[in-house]
Amino acid sequence: MRSGDGVPLALESAWYSLDAAPKVADYDPLGSIYGQLAQGGLGLAYCDQAIEATMPSPSECEVFGFDAPVSRLLIKRRSHVRAGMMVEYVEGMFRGDA
Repeated sequence: MRSGDGVPLALESAWYSLDAAPKVADYDPLGSIYGQLAQGGLGLAYCDQAIEATMPSPSECEVFGFDAPVSRLLIKRRSHVRAGMMVEYVEGMFRGDA
């Protein structure tokens, strides 16, 4: 969850491939994942990203404090290491009323 002035602005969920980066399970989740990947020799080469407007689910409304659904931006990103394997998939939900 990312907040600004105490207001929830974004919610990100990320998944990592243990096939592409087996040591990611041991990384410090509070540190930079990208920095730790690079230190392990798995620097990112490129990302594919898509942005779409969607409506939040009831559980997302609860997280953002919405009484009724308000449109949001959903950003989906697939990050690949230099060898071409996808190492990360991220979904970021950003409130549309901020």
